[in-house]
Amino acid sequence: MMNTKIKLFLFSLLLFAFTLKVNAAVGSINIPGATINVGDTKQLTVTVSGGLMAADGTISSNDSSCVQIVSGGGYFIKVDYEGNPISVVANVTIKGLKGCSTTLQVSNASVSSLDGVHEDRGVSFTSGTITVKEKEPEQASSPSQSNNTQNNSNNTSSSSSQSSSSSSSNSSNTTSTNAATNASSIVKKNGSSNNSLSSLSVTNYNLDKKFNTNTTSYSISVASDVKSINVNAKASDSKAKVTIYGTNSLKAGKNTVSVVVVAENGDKKTYTITVNKEKGSNDTEEVVEEPQTEEEQQELVEKSDDNSLNNIKPSIGILSPAFDKNKTKYVIYLPFEVEEISFETELSDPNATVEVTSVEKLKVGDNKYTFKVTAQNGSEKQYFVTVKRGIDPEVMDNKNSFLKALNLTSGKLTKKFDKNIYEYYYKGKNIKIKALAEDENANVDVIKNGDVYYVKVTSPSGETSIYTLRPYKFYNTLGFKIGVGSGGFVAGFVTKTLLRRYFLKRKAKKVSSKK
Repeated sequence: MMNTKIKLFLFSLLLFAFTLKVNAAVGSINIPGATINVGDTKQLTVTVSGGLMAADGTISSNDSSCVQIVSGGGYFIKVDYEGNPISVVANVTIKGLKGCSTTLQVSNASVSSLDGVHEDRGVSFTSGTITVKEKEPEQASSPSQSNNTQNNSNNTSSSSSQSSSSSSSNSSNTTSTNAATNASSIVKKNGSSNNSLSSLSVTNYNLDKKFNTNTTSYSISVASDVKSINVNAKASDSKAKVTIYGTNSLKAGKNTVSVVVVAENGDKKTYTITVNKEKGSNDTEEVVEEPQTEEEQQELVEKSDDNSLNNIKPSIGILSPAFDKNKTKYVIYLPFEVEEISFETELSDPNATVEVTSVEKLKVGDNKYTFKVTAQNGSEKQYFVTVKRGIDPEVMDNKNSFLKALNLTSGKLTKKFDKNIYEYYYKGKNIKIKALAEDENANVDVIKNGDVYYVKVTSPSGETSIYTLRPYKFYNTLGFKIGVGSGGFVAGFVTKTLLRRYFLKRKAKKVSSKK
């Protein structure tokens, strides 16, 4: 029973931990250093130290041209609501892009210790050094020493009196050298004929059969509300080119996704994935036909795959970092006084198209803009610009990080909302959360982690509160845990008593038998 009281006490501390602020450091977030080669990836484990029970922040690369974060970047949050210390808070996978050294950074972080001490938004932590090494270049083959000796000997034995023979020999040598050069050019031009895949998969789906590089036909089934899929295909030869068609705008019925592999020498092979999409209530079944003949496939392959932008020009502010067609994420910082922004884009290929998803009016905090570029052959690439609008100077000292209202669609909370209570259970599926801050200038973010939702409220001055919503399951409720704990205590007491009586009787029998 005492353990239950201790847990309840720690849980109460946690509820208030997010509203306390202490200037002294209460713990740290750590990312280890690493050494990798250009083009290689490596997963790093993000840990915390200092006896923390909660930590969150944003992971980024200090030099995105040196090290790219493949997965695990962006915002993370880890909380233990039992009041136990946490250790691993996230995993991040990095990729080396060029020979260099840099670090990863956890910014805009906050941490909470086991005793409820909280350090608010604005804390930053730097990782160990990430060193990227260039791969060793392949050594070009050179003539053997014996050939060099033989050539020198032949050159020495030649005399001026045999000029015609020497001329003939030189002519022969020249012809031989040119022939070798031509042969080398032909090999380089022809290149590898390897047009196979080493791997093929669809994110969140299993192919109907295990992938085999020699098997070219597969299928999957998707629900009626799925509009697109993500196909992952890797060529066996790094010099081969892989182009994927038909992953978007899926229709009810059969859809054919084509994965065309073009070898270095031009040889082609096509892998197909038949996507069987369920028919919705308002759908009419439609079969989407993809090019099947070699001529049709060649026509698609020959179309431009350039899905890049040459520039993104904002009407106000400056992109950070400076625009690079190979970088896809940017930030623009604007003062509170700016309410609108527009962009001009320049395509690398005039045959490509660009679609911009924007907002009508800038809100305080983050505003997301997406630029989707579609190449002539249908391949897509997205650029992202986050416009950060500053806080009104008149309210920047406001510390209110409470919610005023918390409502759900397609579901409901199991108890009435109270701004001072940070832990809730919900009933329903595919819920949508509508959260309203008490301070209209506070920023509200909803973060989903599996079936758990975190509603983070950040006041203008930087104070943060986090409301947590978990799916309702009777065995996860506090009352059930207390009941099980009490029942376990009673059961343990009864069992202990019965066993004690059993062993006392057994001992008494042994004593009587000895007499």
